[in-house]
Amino acid sequence: MAASSALPGLFFCFSAMVLLIFVSVSSPTWNSISFLNVNQYSFGVFGYTGSKVQVGYYFPLPGDINTGILHSLTFVLILYPIAAGLSGLAVLFGVCGAGYHRAGTGLYEFPRWTCNTVHFDRMGD
Repeated sequence: MAASSALPGLFFCFSAMVLLIFVSVSSPTWNSISFLNVNQYSFGVFGYTGSKVQVGYYFPLPGDINTGILHSLTFVLILYPIAAGLSGLAVLFGVCGAGYHRAGTGLYEFPRWTCNTVHFDRMGD
């Protein structure tokens, strides 16, 4: 018997996964999806229009915008593809939970518990 209570969570995890995949393939890979459009440039997770695909980049704009802080923040954008992968795991475990009653719920709970434990351990440092 399928666990119908798992279906709303499965739907939301699937939609989050799809949207995070769209964000992950933004400019320069897919120029019609971007975070910021300035003049002729479209900025995405791994660069901007006309740049090579890389983690962390400097803005090609004139002025005092290329600070170390903004350059470091572009490195943090790597968390979007990581989140897409984790939401893909949540969808996989949700399918197990919806199809095999509560078996997938336990599979989903272990990675969530591990992430929370690591997070709270790091906050104590």
